[in-house]
Formats: sequence, C-alpha cells, structure tokens
Amino acid sequence: MERDMTRRRLLASAGLAATVGAASVAGAAGTDGVEQPSSRALDPPAVRWNRAYGPRSYNSARSILETNDGSLVVLGGAQESQYGSGADWLFSVDATTGEGQWSHVFEGGEEPFSTQAVAPADDGFVLLETPSQGDRSRLRQVSTDGEETWSQAYEPSIEGESTQLLGLALQAVDDGYLVAGYVARDSDTTSADAATALALKVDTEGTEQWRHYFLEDRLALVQTLTADGDGYVASGVMRQPPENEDERPPVKSVLFRFDEEGSVTWQTELVETNDGQTNQANRVVDHASTEDGYLLVGVTGGLVDSSAWVVAADADGSVRTTRTVGPDAEEKRLRLSSVTAGDGTAYATGMLTDQSADGTRAWLGAMDANAELGWTETAARKQTNQFQDVVTTSDGGIAIAGQAQTDDDTADTPGEAWLVKLGGEAAATPTATPEPTDSPSPTPSPTPEPTATPEPTDSPTPEPTEMATDEPTEADDAAETTSDDGAGFGVGTALAALGGGALLRRGDSTESDDAE
Repeated sequence: MERDMTRRRLLASAGLAATVGAASVAGAAGTDGVEQPSSRALDPPAVRWNRAYGPRSYNSARSILETNDGSLVVLGGAQESQYGSGADWLFSVDATTGEGQWSHVFEGGEEPFSTQAVAPADDGFVLLETPSQGDRSRLRQVSTDGEETWSQAYEPSIEGESTQLLGLALQAVDDGYLVAGYVARDSDTTSADAATALALKVDTEGTEQWRHYFLEDRLALVQTLTADGDGYVASGVMRQPPENEDERPPVKSVLFRFDEEGSVTWQTELVETNDGQTNQANRVVDHASTEDGYLLVGVTGGLVDSSAWVVAADADGSVRTTRTVGPDAEEKRLRLSSVTAGDGTAYATGMLTDQSADGTRAWLGAMDANAELGWTETAARKQTNQFQDVVTTSDGGIAIAGQAQTDDDTADTPGEAWLVKLGGEAAATPTATPEPTDSPSPTPSPTPEPTATPEPTDSPTPEPTEMATDEPTEADDAAETTSDDGAGFGVGTALAALGGGALLRRGDSTESDDAE
C-alpha cells in the first residue's frame, strides 16, 4: 500500500469528504477589473482592500482567523513549483490595510507533518499537524516569532494494524482546544472499524483531557466541532458498512450534541431525497452556530451530478429547512466550502465552475438563519480562483482567504494567496502636508558628500503585493492549486469504503452562482 497518498486523494476515494483547508471562499466585489453579478437582492459591503501575497512561486491561503488585537492570521502553503513538495506558511496582516506584519514558512523535518488547522493561543498560535507517515497527529504551539513553545502527539489508542489518529479540524475554547477527526485502520473496507469518528479535548498546554469515539457501528468521521454552552456540537459524515465490495450505501451527514462524558444529547441524520430515493452523496463540510440553531453547508446529489447544499437546523438539531443552491445554467456548478455567522447573517464560500468557459471564479454568499440567500458575489484574479475560508471581524467586516492561479508558469507568481476585506473600518487617508513657501537663504558653504549607506537587506517577512484584479485568462484546464494538499496517509482502503470518488474534498460540489 502506498504510504505517500495525499490526504486529499485518500479522503476523496473514501467519500467521507473530510476537507481540511480546502474550502472555497467568496469572491471580492467592487474591485477594478472584477466582473460584477448581473443581479442580487441586496448589496454587499464595500471592498476595503484586495491583495495578493506569496514568498514563493505557488502560494495559497486556506484558513483565516482574527486575533484579539484585531490582526488577521492566515494559514496557507508555499512552494517553488506547481507539483513539487511545499511548506506550510503562517502569516499575519493588518485588518484595516492588508499590510503584512510577519511571516513564517515551516519546512518539513525528518518526520514531515502537514498543518491542517490553526487556532489562537495566549502567546502565539496552536497548529494541528498530521504526519505524512506515522500514526499520530500532533498539536504544536508556536510564537509570533515562529519558535516552538510546546508539542504534543496523540496515539490512536485503538488496537489494529496500520492504525492512525488523523485530526481534521481545531477549535479554541476557554480552557484549551478541541480536535475533530477520526481513527483509521487498514482493515476490510466492509468493516465499520475502517474509520471511527473522534473528538478530543486538550488543555492550554496540549495535555489530553478526554477523547470520545462516536458512530462506532458506521464508517464515520467528525469534520467540524464547536463548543455549545456546557456541551459540544459536532458535524460529520458517515456511511453504513457495505455488505460486499460491490454495494455502495449512500454517504450521509450527521449533526449531534454531546457532553464532557461523551454522552450524546441529540443526533440528527441529514440527507436529501430525489423522487423518494435518498441521494447517494449527502456531505456537510462545515457548520456555524446561529442565534437560534445551526447552519451547515456541503453537497448533495449523485456521485457525479450534485448540488451545493445548505441545511438550517434548530437548537435541538431538528431540521428547519434544506436548500440546494444552483445557478441558472446547467453548465455551471458551485462547490461550497465553509460558513461563518455573526450579527444575524451567515456567509458561505465556494468556487464556481462553468463548463462552457475556461477557469473558475471565487464565490461568496450572504444568507439568514433559514438559509435564505441575501446577496452573492463572484470574482477572479487569474484563471483558477477559489476562496477557502471566511471570518467576520470585530470592526463589522468580512475577511476572506483563498488563492488564484494561472497556467502561465513564466509569470512572476503563478499562484497567489488571496485576501479580501469587505466592510469594517476603512484605512485612514493621510492629510496632505502643504509645501513650504520658498524664501531667500544664504548660499551654503561646500560640504563634503557623505559616504552612501548600504540599503538594508529585505527581511524574510514578505510585504503583500497589491495587484490590480485581472479578468481570468484562458486556460487549458482549470486545475486546482496543489499547495494546499494535506498529509499522505497509508490507510487508503479504510476510507475507500466510504465511497464518493473524487467528488468529496471540503468544498466539492455543485451548481451555483447567485441564484437559489
């Protein structure tokens, strides 16, 4: 069995679309050169800034968060060649201006890890890392200087051959961190043992406090995990074990709440039907808490023909409504990737493809707690454009992270990490200083010219490159940038049992644009 299978390929073959960092986030509107949608119900906030970043040739941004001081911190990837090995990249920008503040590229060591998620810490950040080879995920705290503070690895604790604990998502809570994921085993693909859903809690130093396994009679994983009062809410995907290798039971999603002891308070199975039959693929990729419940985004449909999917649920998990979000043209498809909520409005991100045209466009939509769309936007910088994460900011704005890539490998930066800020505080406009009026002055005595002082060498922190937003150019194939691939796992058969083919990355799916 190959041990270098990428995390994306592994989970895609499994059908349980676990997608760390793959989210496609919304497009920025109102920037010069960005085509605006022809219609929308409401106007989005104004664009404050729209910038590209990158220390290397191919760069990406896949996760974004806001710190207590109002800065934005971004997790991404950086590599010199499109198909070569890359490094994880953590950097910070000013939320008001988009100016770069600091940047750290983490090269792989003797035991290479891939960073799946980032969360804020009191003095720095905690990274969730999964091994390219090995059986343990780990948490590692680093300072803003990039120095490691502590590191803790977590054993699978389930017996079996080729057993791996694989973390997919990380959430900061008041007294530590939550890790969502699963334990995979290289067992028979018809066995529920192949993948077991996992939730794990650690304190602020990474010491494990508890772990719980769920849905042990299914092939299952937890993809998003959040605190909820005195308990926790998890969403993920599951599948009944097939009775034989030819059977393909549908992949279903699940939303459930549990307490510190792992006791499940309520659990809701999420599926969509067509002509009375359950869709083959029903996968949520992210959820957010609203004022009176939860909003989930994902994909539903067949293994090939599927649609973007939004589910609104009450606080007890009862499904309030489900919607498929699709464009007004059959050749267009939308993949939803992430969702966040704040001040009564939720924002979902995705990537819009058009089979009748080359390239892709980034997509952002605003909706209420009942999954009713308010406005949508699409945008493009290059040929392939995808926004992977979105966060509401303390100044009332929206910050979006993603990437843009061209097939022209002669370009200075074929792949860019792309950040956009909508709404919120505007950067101050400096007041012009009046020029002094010339006045007569005595002729100065000759003064020796000073010796020129050498210019300082640029620091490793890349200053963001502000770029005009270009219309996408033609491309032979709108391929996804590869720098956000996760770790390679050696338990391909475990997730192969979850079905779904290559449909499932976090953010795979559907039809779209701004129509419901």
